[in-house]
Amino acid sequence: MAIKEIASKFNSNSKTEFNLLFESKSKLIDIKELTIFRVCQELCNNAAKHANASKVMLHISENSDVVTILFEDDGVGFDMSKVTEGIGLNSMKGRVGAVGGSLDYTSEANKGVKVIINIPIGQNDEDD
Repeated sequence: MAIKEIASKFNSNSKTEFNLLFESKSKLIDIKELTIFRVCQELCNNAAKHANASKVMLHISENSDVVTILFEDDGVGFDMSKVTEGIGLNSMKGRVGAVGGSLDYTSEANKGVKVIINIPIGQNDEDD
């Protein structure tokens, strides 16, 4: 699976310990699989470039109607009252929104970042 390749690449090219937990049973439509891959890739790239984290956790799970992506790092974080959303975050929000999902994040300076993404498993309205 492509997401496991991200974890492997991240671990081999970084001082950061990367942990991936992937729990999925269903076959998603291609656009949602691609969205999940690209968002996970962006989260990992951001951690590698900006977080200065020693540990990163990416947990992808699924229940009957939604895939949840939980991302956490123990990096430098940021003060949410002083940060404007950059290209990476706006790109992730756009991708997730395009498949009917939601993206929420929290951070504090020197306390890392936490991102929660929920993507519905069912078909998009436009695919019907």
